Amino acid sequence: MKPIRLTMQAFGPFSQSETIDFTALGESPLFLIHGQTGAGKSTILDAMCFALYGQAADSVRETGNLRCDRAAPELHCQVEFEFAIGDKRYRITRKPAQLLPGRTSDIAARATLVQLLDDGSEQLLVERKVTEANEAITRITGLQVEQFRQVMVLPQGKFRELLLAKNEDREKILANLFQTDIYKQIEEALKLRAADITRAKQNQNEQIKGILIAAEQASEADLLSQIEQGRPELELLEQNVKQHEQVVKQHDLAVHQAQELLKQFQQLSTLADRELVLLQEKASRLMQEEQLGLHQQAQKVSPYIQELLGLEHDLKQSEQSIQQTQIWCEQLQQASSHVEEQHVKAQTAMLAKPQWDVRLSQLNALKDQFSKIDKQQAELKQLEQSKQKQTESLASLTRQLTQQQQAHTTGQQAKQDSLQLDKEILELEVELKQIKEDGKKARDFTNLQNDASNLKKQADIKEQAQAKSQAQFESFKQNALRLELSWHQGQAALLAKQLQAGEACPVCGSVEHPHIAYSDSLVLVEQEQVEQARQAQDRAHMIWQQDKEQWQQLLTQYHAKQAEIDKWQAEHVLMLSLDDLLLKHKQQDTVLKAKMQLKQNLQKQINGLSAITQAIQTLSEQQEQLRNSLSLQERDEGVARERLAQLQLALPLEIQSQAQLMQAIADCQAQIQHIEQGLTVAQAAKQKHEQDVSSAKTQLSERQQKLTALLAAIQNKSLALTSLLEQTGFESRDRCQQALLSELEAKQLQSAITAYKQELSQVESQRKLLQEQVSGKSKPDLIALQESARTTQETYQRINQELENKRLSVRSLQSAVKSLEQIKQRQAELEQQYQILGTMSEVANGKNSAYISLQRFVLSVILEEVLENASQRLQYLSDGRYDLVRRQDVKRRGSKAGLDIDVFDVYSGQTREASTLSGGESFLASLSLALGLSDVVQQRSGGIKLDTLFIDEGFGSLDQGALELAINSLLELRNSGRMIGIISHVSELKEQIHLGVEVKSNPAGSHVVMHGVQ
Repeated sequence: MKPIRLTMQAFGPFSQSETIDFTALGESPLFLIHGQTGAGKSTILDAMCFALYGQAADSVRETGNLRCDRAAPELHCQVEFEFAIGDKRYRITRKPAQLLPGRTSDIAARATLVQLLDDGSEQLLVERKVTEANEAITRITGLQVEQFRQVMVLPQGKFRELLLAKNEDREKILANLFQTDIYKQIEEALKLRAADITRAKQNQNEQIKGILIAAEQASEADLLSQIEQGRPELELLEQNVKQHEQVVKQHDLAVHQAQELLKQFQQLSTLADRELVLLQEKASRLMQEEQLGLHQQAQKVSPYIQELLGLEHDLKQSEQSIQQTQIWCEQLQQASSHVEEQHVKAQTAMLAKPQWDVRLSQLNALKDQFSKIDKQQAELKQLEQSKQKQTESLASLTRQLTQQQQAHTTGQQAKQDSLQLDKEILELEVELKQIKEDGKKARDFTNLQNDASNLKKQADIKEQAQAKSQAQFESFKQNALRLELSWHQGQAALLAKQLQAGEACPVCGSVEHPHIAYSDSLVLVEQEQVEQARQAQDRAHMIWQQDKEQWQQLLTQYHAKQAEIDKWQAEHVLMLSLDDLLLKHKQQDTVLKAKMQLKQNLQKQINGLSAITQAIQTLSEQQEQLRNSLSLQERDEGVARERLAQLQLALPLEIQSQAQLMQAIADCQAQIQHIEQGLTVAQAAKQKHEQDVSSAKTQLSERQQKLTALLAAIQNKSLALTSLLEQTGFESRDRCQQALLSELEAKQLQSAITAYKQELSQVESQRKLLQEQVSGKSKPDLIALQESARTTQETYQRINQELENKRLSVRSLQSAVKSLEQIKQRQAELEQQYQILGTMSEVANGKNSAYISLQRFVLSVILEEVLENASQRLQYLSDGRYDLVRRQDVKRRGSKAGLDIDVFDVYSGQTREASTLSGGESFLASLSLALGLSDVVQQRSGGIKLDTLFIDEGFGSLDQGALELAINSLLELRNSGRMIGIISHVSELKEQIHLGVEVKSNPAGSHVVMHGVQ
């Protein structure tokens, strides 16, 4: 990173805006920042660090008091820093949280970050949020704030931190600088992979145990033995099932044949019944056929009937229309005299029209007079409205003045109330703090009670489990004893079968055998069964002991928790419950928020007092101005009223308003229009009446001719219809109409007749066929056959279920064997993987003889290179006495090693810790280390750019010779393209470094002066 421009405003001792243009110092400058003590030299480093990270360069200094006390009230405290990372340029502007004069609360901290593009434009990266700006800067620079302080800015008194940093801290710095996270990721990936393999192996061991437990076997050998024992029994069951399967099929066939024969007998009976029903319907079906025949005959006559009906209907309508036309002719004849009379009246009224025309001309002449009156009335109305507005404004100002006076009184009272509220708020905050502390204790007690309750529940469950496992153990124990006794009895019975009278007993030697042993069981108990029972007893005993121990442990834990509860209750007798505390906290918090809100409201009233005073003065002045203006308005209104009265006196008595004038004109125009329209309407009515009389006579003649034609057509059609009715056998036209059916009824009737005939034919044929099939056969006893088949089926199902159970048992055992083989194969594969990945993980994560992880090993190699470069500079600065070396040994097993730095003293030939160096020696070693680190970072591609170094003091601890060597070394370093800034008050530095920034101080605030710039 290389700084370009730094602007500080109201920051630290700088009361104004001060800008340092680093580009004016030239390319890769070595410059001095000097000035009086306390002037603000270190503040320049603070400003750069604050702009980037929101913190000062020295972690001891706080950022809450960065604003300059001597700055103008309106000037905000802020820092603007423009810098370059490689070929990219950025500008960040940051403001701390600060309390400005005139405000009651701090303004929030803000940060804005932009990238400056080559074309002169800007790309906004972060707009306001401080946290986002911090994250972006860390991502851009690749450094956290602590690492920035240690490798780019060496604050006053902090230059030894990188040299004396802890192993872990130095690892973080180097890892960020050289981007070695990939090696840390490799470590974590190997560790996770090895852990996954270990967990997989454990899971597979648990799976093996689960498989054996599910199979109820102690070992894989027992599992294989159980499979071999079950095969002969399985074969025997399979043969038995096949035999019973044939018997079941024979019985099922007999039942099926009996069911089919019974179905035939049942169908025969059903068909006979249906045939009888159909024969009974035959008479009604014949009647339907006769009805359908009449319908078909009536269909032939129906068109003639419909046509005659249509003619008769037309005749009736024609007679009605002739009658209506005759009435119309009579009405027209009666109206002729009235129409002529109206025409004469209209002609007489037309003679008065000239008088109305003269009246209309006189009325139109009065419009100009009313126009003048309207203009004067508008002027008067405008004056009245203006007066009304000013009167209302005066009343409004008076109300506002009263309100402001009341608000002023309220504001004065708010001052007193605010002081009282401050006391009450402080008391509430103290009380809420105590409630929160009590609430935390109550929650801890509640958690303690919950833990005790859970332990009690677990103990009760485990007590039941151990009682159950104890009962199972006793059951297994009794079973083992019973089997063992049965085995002994069986063995004794076998021996007893071999005894003969007079022969010695192989057990007791007696030749008499009065009580020979025997066994009631048909199957003798084997020795293996006894052993299996004993093993089951041992497993049950082990489970019982485990449950019992777990139960006792849970009881012990429960009693311990209960003791803690008793102790807590004794120590907090008077404390409220958690619910009461929560309720009290909620109530008090509500009261506090209400008082805080009231405080804000009161503060607003207090803050507005000065504005209220100013408003009262302004309103009083406006009130006086309105009163003067209102007086002038009243004078102008009187003059306008006098002019209006004179204009109104010139009007006729019957017309005193423009509305009356317009009404009179409208009445006159209406009368003229009425006379003209009356004549027009009378003439039109006369003409229309004459046309209606002619039309009525014509219609009457045409309709009488049509009536004559209809009468002739009806007579012809009636004769033809009478002849057709006689031919079809209908007595009358009505009887023919009654025989007609609707189209739907005819179709339904035809379908019913056809369906009846088809069904009757089908039933008769089916009955005859079934009669032939069952001829000579009797009904079988289906119930007896079904019972026999059911008994056979139950026997078959029982034997088949035994077979399936046996198959399932054998398959389950075989599946268990197959699963065990697969798990063993996977275990072998995992073991091979762990041999590789596990070893790699241990080595990469530091479980080796050197206790160095993979990333630390890579960083140790890099550190060797850094120390080699640093030692070259330290040898020059220490006149060949000191070298920086990496510590090779490990202080204690398990500690992180590989990145510790020691100093080799050529004078003593011994290596010692860097902390043993003196102040001046530590400064030279730290400077060499920083420069060596910068060299290596620049050499490695992809590393972070460390092309800037600021050093704050430290040179004062050097003697004259060491100071000259240090300056020469920095001058050589400048030639490699780095910017180096030194903050110091050492006079020798001023004599040798002429390029720099001087910080001058005065009572108004500090300012900067550039020296030796281009």
